[in-house]
Amino acid sequence: MQNKHTMHFNTLPIITDFNRFVDYISEAENMELTKTSTNLRAVDLLMLNERMQQPILVPSSKPKQKDFVLLSAFYFIGLAAELWLIRRNAKGIPCLMPYPERISIYDRMTNDERYGFLLQAYWCYFDQEAAFDDRSAMQDPFFFKTIPSLSVGKPSTKGTDWAPMRQAVILSALGMFDFSTEAIEKQSSRYAHIKTVTLNEVGQKLLPILGSEEFSPLNIDRNPKLTNELYQRVYSNADGSAAQLPDFFAPFKSAYPDWKIETRLFPIVPTVVTGIFTFKISLSPKCYRIITMRSEATFEDLHIAIQDIFNFDNDHLYVFYLNGQSRTKVGYTFNDPRGDSDFDEYPADLFALGEVGLYQGQWIQYIFDFGDHWAFNVEVINVESSDKKIKGGHQLVQSVGKAPRQYQYE
Repeated sequence: MQNKHTMHFNTLPIITDFNRFVDYISEAENMELTKTSTNLRAVDLLMLNERMQQPILVPSSKPKQKDFVLLSAFYFIGLAAELWLIRRNAKGIPCLMPYPERISIYDRMTNDERYGFLLQAYWCYFDQEAAFDDRSAMQDPFFFKTIPSLSVGKPSTKGTDWAPMRQAVILSALGMFDFSTEAIEKQSSRYAHIKTVTLNEVGQKLLPILGSEEFSPLNIDRNPKLTNELYQRVYSNADGSAAQLPDFFAPFKSAYPDWKIETRLFPIVPTVVTGIFTFKISLSPKCYRIITMRSEATFEDLHIAIQDIFNFDNDHLYVFYLNGQSRTKVGYTFNDPRGDSDFDEYPADLFALGEVGLYQGQWIQYIFDFGDHWAFNVEVINVESSDKKIKGGHQLVQSVGKAPRQYQYE
């Protein structure tokens, strides 16, 4: 990794540890993941933990990714930034593949810029719910008001206590406060008992800004690919004029006037594709359809195509999750324009398939009818540059298995 002269955050261990994490993924090239959760396997977690400048106690004999707070954070930060992508190999096993072009941008960054990237990625785009399999996990604004006098007792494995604990671990790694800990061993479990938390200089400068209303998680758009042009397509000012995408780093100038951020990884500017997408839309391994569509078609058009090939009535709302998981909203989420849009959802009829960075091997989840909850897997199996027209908006290439009845009482 190339390091240039930096001013503020050069010596923080989190930068060294993330560099080593990036190197490990790059060296592995096609790293197999767990089949069901698409997380890092125990063998890779243990090897990565040994490489860290500050390794943790191995929590159990069968560790899981969520047990390694920073490693899990690094994994999902890299996914959000597209430093690596998840694709399935010929056996259908999910693999983590490095994205060399994106990693080369990270390599050119100064350590000050890398720290800014990690801070922005964690605060805006990090998927705590997916990382820790905890629906209660999110940045808690109240947590920032308690940090100056925080004294944390033994973490509980029940309820929601783990969410602020993990948040504390990550913010501490970002250099905002220090822990006083002691090792605890009980039966097969091993963990660090956090006794006290002390706010330091970085935290004194940054936490008041992060804890402000402007940086509340509910006020931050969580789409890493939301360029200013796309932002203006969705949002406007009260007077109807085009809104400008806020600069994440602007508020920090008051704390660090000479903090220079020139090389950035966000927003991710997708390469616009002009051609034909081939999708495999599956309800099960024995029931799927393969179709082709032009890149100019919208996600609303893809919805209509799926309704047609499965003989559904298009009488309920729908949503597309481009990260392949309906339980999380980090990344692109396209919803039915007939419904209400949340702060991180975008009308499906305003976005073309070819402008959001879809790639071969990507898995998308399409949910139709939130009552009966029809869940389809949509796999991008080919992206072809072509001027060929497709009559009717989509072409059915292959049909396997009988489509189920939309309503079982019919």
